[in-house]
Amino acid sequence: MKKLLSIIISTKDKNPDVLKRTILSIVSQDFSGLLEIIIIDQNQDKRMESVCREISSLDIIYQSSDQIGLSNGRNLGFGLSSGDWLLFFDDDAVFGEGALKNIKNELEIKRSEKIIYYGKILNLEDNKNYLTRHAHGNRIGYLNFDGVCSIGLLFNRLVIEAVGLFDKNFGVGAKYGAGEESDMILRAIDKQIEILSLPNFAVSHPRALLQKGKAATYGFGLGVLYRKHIFDSFRSFICLSVKLILEVVGRLVLSSANLFIHLDKTFYHVQYVVGFLKGLFSYESINRQ
Repeated sequence: MKKLLSIIISTKDKNPDVLKRTILSIVSQDFSGLLEIIIIDQNQDKRMESVCREISSLDIIYQSSDQIGLSNGRNLGFGLSSGDWLLFFDDDAVFGEGALKNIKNELEIKRSEKIIYYGKILNLEDNKNYLTRHAHGNRIGYLNFDGVCSIGLLFNRLVIEAVGLFDKNFGVGAKYGAGEESDMILRAIDKQIEILSLPNFAVSHPRALLQKGKAATYGFGLGVLYRKHIFDSFRSFICLSVKLILEVVGRLVLSSANLFIHLDKTFYHVQYVVGFLKGLFSYESINRQ
C-alpha cells in the first residue's frame, strides 16, 4: 500500500539498541498507516534483523546489503519505498514528541508538488543546534546549501525522480567521505526546485564530536563537491567561488584563533583545509546521476 512517508535508515557498525531507540521514537509518533520504515543493514552479521522483527507495530521493511556506503544504502532503500515523501534518517537520530504529527497536514497538502522541506536538528543531549552552521531564513540556495543535513530533509518523491539518486561516490564509506546530501541539494538548486523551511519539524541527534582523523576526509569530500558543481551555471560559479574562499579563510582564522587555546581544534581545521584543497584541485570526473 502506498504511504505518505517512507523513512529510510542505512545502518552499519551500530549497537542494535541504538537503532531500536531510533525506531521506537518513530513508533511513538502515532503515524501508523501513513508511514513505512526501511532498514538497510550493511552489517555482515545482519545484527539489525532481530530488532526489526521485535518491533511489529509499524510497517518495517528489512533488507540486508553487501554494498557498503551510506549513499548505496539510501539508494537501495529508495528503490524499496512507496512513500510520496522520503526522509533519509540516521540510525542514531530520534524524533521528538509530535514531530511528525506537526507536519502531517503540510505533507498531505503538498504530496504532489516538487519540493524539499528542511527542519531543525538539535543535540540530543542539550537541545541546542546540532549543526555548527545551520540554515537561517526560509529558503535554501547556493549561499546556505551547507546549513542543512539529511536527517532534517523531507524530499518529495518527484524531487528524487527529477534530480536522481544519491551519488554513490559521496558519503560515509564511499570514495569521498562527506557531502552526499549537499550534492543532492545543489542538484535541486540547479533545477530551481524550492527548498523551504518547515518550522514545526525537528529531530535530534547525538552531539557531533570533534574527530581529528576525519577532518581531512570530510574536507576532501567537500572540496570535490565544490568542484563538481561550481560550473553548473554562472550563478553557481559566482556563489560557490565566494563560499569556497570564505570556507578556506574561515578555517584558517579558526585554526589561528585556537593555536594557544585548543591545539586539537587547530589541527582539525588545518587538516580540513588541506583535505578541502586536495579535493578541489585533484578532482576526478564524476558521472552525474
